Amino acid sequence: VWRLDASRRDLATPMQGYSDFNIVAERYPNSRYAADARLRMIKLRNMFALHEMDTALYYMRRDAWVSAANRAKYLLETYPQSEYQYDAVALLGAAYTEMGNETLASDARRVLELNDPTHPWLTGDWPKYPWAIRKLNPFAGEKSPTGKRNAERLN
Repeated sequence: VWRLDASRRDLATPMQGYSDFNIVAERYPNSRYAADARLRMIKLRNMFALHEMDTALYYMRRDAWVSAANRAKYLLETYPQSEYQYDAVALLGAAYTEMGNETLASDARRVLELNDPTHPWLTGDWPKYPWAIRKLNPFAGEKSPTGKRNAERLN
């Protein structure tokens, strides 16, 4: 049927799972389940970061640049090693550019050029929004605006 993106749902249950895996990894570091718990915690952390990224991109589409920048900063502070950290830096650069703060925008561009020189934002090809007809229907359940890159990471 359809593959539902868990990061677009309520995160209470995954957060409880993260807490449970953390208990296993900390209390029983030598058990045969500890390594699997750590791997699952990484996947859950990336899911939480994707949720924050999607929310920040929602704010960006609505021209709420301060809120988008705050979400991106929150993502970087809370999930610093996630797969979406460079997308958050790109979002910060875009938001600061739109707000007219060229100093911070150039800092974000410099950080992105050093850490992920192939990021699509550097060429002006980010974010990928859903095609126009889907944006007209608010009930269409638009796909994640970061496009194909997120689908590849979820697999």
